[in-house]
Amino acid sequence: MKFTININQEKLIQIEPRAKLVDGAILDYLYWLCNSNSEAVEKLRKKDSEGLRYTWVNYGHLLDDMPLLGGKSRASLTPVFKRLESWGFIKTMIMGHQMKYVALLPKTDELLRKSNSPVKKTKQSCSENLTYNNTNDNYTKKKSSSFFKKKKNPYYMGEETRKSHGKRWVIPSDGGPWLEFVGKESELEWK
Repeated sequence: MKFTININQEKLIQIEPRAKLVDGAILDYLYWLCNSNSEAVEKLRKKDSEGLRYTWVNYGHLLDDMPLLGGKSRASLTPVFKRLESWGFIKTMIMGHQMKYVALLPKTDELLRKSNSPVKKTKQSCSENLTYNNTNDNYTKKKSSSFFKKKKNPYYMGEETRKSHGKRWVIPSDGGPWLEFVGKESELEWK
């Protein structure tokens, strides 16, 4: 099973505005299959007179490996392959007993080689505050940050309080009903 689907949606729509999610998902599957170094997959390859390398695509395996396609039938895959071919992502060839072979074209490589761009920087970047320590195989804090500081909660007489519906409530530790807090904020202990 192919556990992940990587689609650069922005680039796919730029290249082919009519593309659908299923087109991108199947294209990613084909890229994964056709670039596999597996000996089993290598046995399923053929080259044509132009030197294009074709890989046999078993529709049944594709459907089994891609459960998010929603149990589509083999017949429903044919239009997807035709679209991908008409858009210049793949070239297909039928051999033997209706066995479909697929060759990836440069447009596919352009789309999927760098399928995910880096995450844009936010105001509070978690990755900036962590370093990976290879010797201990764990993450360590690089610098102090509010991202890592645990938020203090208000307590009244040892019982936790929360705000809800514009009021502060005392939550009894015995699990009883919440009690409305009518005291002053200065009576709360923050811990």
